[in-house]
Amino acid sequence: MPIDINHVHLDTKAIVEPDRFEVWRSYYTRTALDIPDPSRASLYRAEGDFIAGSQGTLFTAGWCEPTHTHMSGEISDFILLASILDGESFYSHADNDDVSLTPSSGLIMLSPQDKVRISNRYHRYALITVPKALVRARLGFDVDGHRRSAFSFPAAPVSRMLDGMLRLTAQRARTFDAAAAQTALTSLIDFALATIQEQRRVQDELLPHTESAWYAAICKVIGDHLHDPMLDARTIARVLEISRTSLYRILIQRDETVGRLIRRLRLEKAQQLLTVPRSHITEVAARCGYASPAAFSRAFRNATGMTPTDWRHAYGGGVQIRRS
Repeated sequence: MPIDINHVHLDTKAIVEPDRFEVWRSYYTRTALDIPDPSRASLYRAEGDFIAGSQGTLFTAGWCEPTHTHMSGEISDFILLASILDGESFYSHADNDDVSLTPSSGLIMLSPQDKVRISNRYHRYALITVPKALVRARLGFDVDGHRRSAFSFPAAPVSRMLDGMLRLTAQRARTFDAAAAQTALTSLIDFALATIQEQRRVQDELLPHTESAWYAAICKVIGDHLHDPMLDARTIARVLEISRTSLYRILIQRDETVGRLIRRLRLEKAQQLLTVPRSHITEVAARCGYASPAAFSRAFRNATGMTPTDWRHAYGGGVQIRRS
């Protein structure tokens, strides 16, 4: 098999000081890098291996001091599958969702659809870059849709194997000759594609496929979390693994907002509980996510024109809640 690989081990300590960060940054052609303290550029410390293939595939493993990585959905024609080996990274989506990524996060997939930023704190990492064109060519589909730009894979056999391979390759990459590097990259790409395919299969089985189904899924998540006084768009989007932008887009088609839908479902649940004999107002308030019985009573009266106690005595079940 002909060798078609480029393998570089880079240690910024071996680079003259004024150029350390610039040289390191030059190896990340698909992303934009900067550092929190620009005065550190000449002293920047990082070390890693870069194994690049002919189709735009790339394996990278190493460590670096605090660095910001910026990606944009407009130019991000690739998918990253990564393992955090040590330290911590913070992922910030265009929706301003901050997610902590650590070794316990398992295998992580990044498929930027909007502007994102990753901030690390002296972390060690191993990742494989797969062009979306290769996914389309080999698997026949695009990695797009309502999914968030970053999520952790479940502990399925294929993803666990890829996670283990990334970690092992990170340990051994520095010793690879060209043939070993090509074999490692080819194997990683094959397992990365298998992992993406398995995730797509699970997604097709479990996730909604129509706007109506998405709306039903949103209502179910809200219903499952009504007891949480802090329930908000961020929580709902995180559970569904979609962006808040996608969440808002689904609801606006029904002339609905997150806050209004939560309030309505809280009150509908409260009405249901008020029909239960001997249910206490304090218990109903807590189960529906109100901070106090007084807050519950105010919200209930604003929506129905009656206090919870008066409503129970008058109806015992069923009154139209104003959508406001």
